[in-house]
Amino acid sequence: SIEWVSPVSDNKIYRIENMAPILLKVRRISPEPISLVRFKRYDATNNGWVMVGEDSDPPYQVYLNPSELNIGYNQIKISVLNFFQCIICI
Repeated sequence: SIEWVSPVSDNKIYRIENMAPILLKVRRISPEPISLVRFKRYDATNNGWVMVGEDSDPPYQVYLNPSELNIGYNQIKISVLNFFQCIICI
């Protein structure tokens, strides 16, 4: 399992106050090995998920450019892969 570390903890809402890059960071909380973590955001304009970035080494993190977001609510999804099979998606 993994949990959100930044910018907020699991199931919380982060409100953007400026256009500085946002650190998206998760950490492993269970013993399963992780080979890759993918960060995606939902693009309501195009009705699909857009890759923000991926990281294969802890701490698992990427930066999100707020200027790429739509106005209003935006959702971020994480996929955790173990040797390129999705084992956790939150």
